[in-house]
Amino acid sequence: MNAMSWPARQELKGRIDQVIAVALAVLAAWVAAFALRLGFATAAVIALLFAGGALRGFTRAGRRAARARIGRLSERAVRRELAQLAREGWRVVHSLRWRRRGDIDHVTIAPSGTGFVIETKTRTYTQAHLERTREAAAALAAHRPGSAVHAVLCVRHADVATHWEHGVLVVGLHRLVPALRALERRSYSDAAPAIA
Repeated sequence: MNAMSWPARQELKGRIDQVIAVALAVLAAWVAAFALRLGFATAAVIALLFAGGALRGFTRAGRRAARARIGRLSERAVRRELAQLAREGWRVVHSLRWRRRGDIDHVTIAPSGTGFVIETKTRTYTQAHLERTREAAAALAAHRPGSAVHAVLCVRHADVATHWEHGVLVVGLHRLVPALRALERRSYSDAAPAIA
């Protein structure tokens, strides 16, 4: 199942909110003009204030949509990279709904049964992102008893050296597929065990 990703849903919501805000602003401006024509100056001022608030909402929704678009493009870049593995027989699923906020960006299962939960970030990440990725991997591992599941955080626009950080493999976009192949073959350090 490759549903619409969390950033894509947020971008769409932001654009819909913008349309609604414009419609409300136009309606409020029309009410203000009508009220002024009837001599209700106070009502006209209130309607104009409402129109101004709607336009501020338009701007906020536009900013949210723009941030979500960046996330959507980063996830799409990771999808393209993971398509290589799908052609090699790996199972690749995107935007897997998760009981917690949002979704799991990508899940791959190697032919050997080794699983990978991949979180996508555009430029930077925090400790909270690492922890969330580990939690998602642990949740997948609970549904796949006996199979190794690794937590991976992929940074799209940064020259990140592939390394383990708090139990999560952190890797740059163009090193993602080679890193997954290598980890699947168990060539990474035994100091970075699978999450089980």
